[in-house]
Amino acid sequence: MDDFDVRSIGSLFEYTIPGEWGGDATPESGVPVLRATNFTDSGAIDYTDIVYREIPPSRLLSRRVTKGTILIEKSGGGPSKPAGRVVFCDSHFSGCASNFVEIAKVKKGFDANFVFYLLYYLYQIGLVVKYQQQTTGIINFKLDQYKDEKVSIPRSTAEQTEIAAI
Repeated sequence: MDDFDVRSIGSLFEYTIPGEWGGDATPESGVPVLRATNFTDSGAIDYTDIVYREIPPSRLLSRRVTKGTILIEKSGGGPSKPAGRVVFCDSHFSGCASNFVEIAKVKKGFDANFVFYLLYYLYQIGLVVKYQQQTTGIINFKLDQYKDEKVSIPRSTAEQTEIAAI
């Protein structure tokens, strides 16, 4: 395992930031906003039901969802579908995500596709279940604690890219 490092999930990100809900808007005047309802079980984004919200430019700057952005569901879920689902933005998108979604930008030196597939795998095997907290009818994902979880990752970005391409 000399070619692998053990790192915290959080160390793979340049930053993560909560999405923004903003105010009511129309498609002509607003910014497209992705919600957890846009998450598919395959990890792709469903762009067919986008809402438009008024987001101040200063709040949008660091929250813009771009190609390579990973979105993490922070609230929602249910008994058979825990919070913590992830999707990957694999194309140009000119909006942001809602406040129930965390926007994660992968650090340089890591392949964003690989990091997404790693998080997707961890969700599929149920690692996220221990980070669920239900205080009302909504299940919240304890993201800060989850980001402390240790994972094994190839040191070489090229190897990460090769694995993600499979």
